[in-house]
Amino acid sequence: RNSTRVRNMPTVSHCGTQMSLYYTNLFKWLAREDVWELLVNPSDESTATLIQSLVGALATRRNSAAHQADLAEYLVRLVYAEFLANLDASYAVAISHYQQTAQLTRIEDHLADQNGFATNLAHLPAPVARTISSQTPNGSGACERLAALLADPASRGAGVVRDIVDTPPGWLRDGPPLLWAALAEFANGFGWSDLASVCFERAADEGVPGRGRWLALAALTATEAGDEARASDLMKLAEEVHSSVEFVLAARAAIAGDLEGLRVAIAADSDEPQLLLMAARVNFLLGHFEVAITLAERTITLDDALAGARLILAEVLQARALVSESVSPQRDLSRSIELSLEARDQRRAWGGPSDQAVVLACRGSILLHDVDTVFRLVTETPGGDATPEEAKSLAVFPIVARAALSVGDVARAQSSLALLPEGFERGA
Repeated sequence: RNSTRVRNMPTVSHCGTQMSLYYTNLFKWLAREDVWELLVNPSDESTATLIQSLVGALATRRNSAAHQADLAEYLVRLVYAEFLANLDASYAVAISHYQQTAQLTRIEDHLADQNGFATNLAHLPAPVARTISSQTPNGSGACERLAALLADPASRGAGVVRDIVDTPPGWLRDGPPLLWAALAEFANGFGWSDLASVCFERAADEGVPGRGRWLALAALTATEAGDEARASDLMKLAEEVHSSVEFVLAARAAIAGDLEGLRVAIAADSDEPQLLLMAARVNFLLGHFEVAITLAERTITLDDALAGARLILAEVLQARALVSESVSPQRDLSRSIELSLEARDQRRAWGGPSDQAVVLACRGSILLHDVDTVFRLVTETPGGDATPEEAKSLAVFPIVARAALSVGDVARAQSSLALLPEGFERGA
């Protein structure tokens, strides 16, 4: 027996030493801060990370890391199973509470991101919000970035959109191409027709389905920007791509003032709000008030969020009342004021240009001899209803002067006109 003990002594000693090293290294590993973090706050990658770190911790000169993989995996799974159960009760409760809190924080952060995106969309023009929202399955990151950028009050200037057009950020280049259409609608909402035209053309060039439509929209906005040569070139491209598409035909007719062409296009595509609004505007300019009113009302029915349709309808109703074509001029004027204020509030919601709507409401009020309403609409809160931007708009000053003159307040009329820069059109 003694000789056997002596003969096996080196092996027993080695095994004891090896087990001691295992225990020592395991305890050191369990005491590491990064290990506790993974045990307390596990993720999908935690197990693999812990096994890899424990393999390294158990490795010795005689037993390489490759020999410790199975043992490490067994020990990690055992530690996971016994970790909370074998801790002091106060530690276990504290860690469990921490895990629950961390999970709730992750959920809250996720909801905050979602709520942030929804909030940003709510501060954008309705067509822009709809386009961005429709593309979230294809590129949520780019959609969220564009929504956040456009909803930022600092973006309420043409320079920001121009910078994006001149040097598109990587996330926009890699995102859904239809986001260029959203950017075009945003520019159009602020009246930056030249930028809107460029963005609509970019949407067509990026391969958005319906290339002819986007080129036609680029042509229409180029016309609004006064660039007739560009509009002509874009219409030629649109017709080469989709010469028989109703929207392209309607755009060509609208640019040319061709009522018959518009009538044909509308008959073929009567559920298109943009087409109807386009036709309403052309009919109004040509003095066909009844047709324009019908088309604008249908546009509002199809898309209640289009402030432009309300403004066109308000303007036509005022025109009809002035030329004595109305059955009830007073009713038309009252409704025009109501529509103008609705459009004002719609544009205010996303920080858009609401001064045009204020001017229309004031015109209707003057025609109804309600000067007090005019002064209330153009006076900044708290004394009146106007936002700072509306009260300081150059478009508002002439209408204030006109209202003041109607009640004999020459001094107020002169002070309002004095605020206009030299050469500014003073008619209202």
